[in-house]
Amino acid sequence: MRLVDDIVSMLDNRQQNTDSEFHDLFVKVTDVAQEQDIEIKLPRKPARQIHRENYSTTNPEAYYRQSIYISYIDNKLSQLRECFEIHNRICLRVQGFLPKFLSATCFDDVKEALDLYKTDLGEMSVVRGEITDVLN
Repeated sequence: MRLVDDIVSMLDNRQQNTDSEFHDLFVKVTDVAQEQDIEIKLPRKPARQIHRENYSTTNPEAYYRQSIYISYIDNKLSQLRECFEIHNRICLRVQGFLPKFLSATCFDDVKEALDLYKTDLGEMSVVRGEITDVLN
């Protein structure tokens, strides 16, 4: 989980410093594009746009920062947080199997974690019996 927290922290930092972070990235992309004789330009701008944002800028760097970079960072952050919020909750329930916490745990508290690892643990009734034996 520490690795996920590190990635979220890095993306948060990039989200907070989008101007400088994207500028560094855009400079690298511009250098590669120049080596390949590719011109970085804005996509055509229709007069009436209804299915996507119509950013009002004449600068390619500002356009791509707004339309792609910020949206991408926001999307990845929300996906990571959503995915690992559920994972954290299940991991906290798994902690109930540790002898230190087992006395304060009932079977229903760890049922969600058991469902996640049921292929590894075997029959649920056997696991329930073992937990009950340890608690008594």
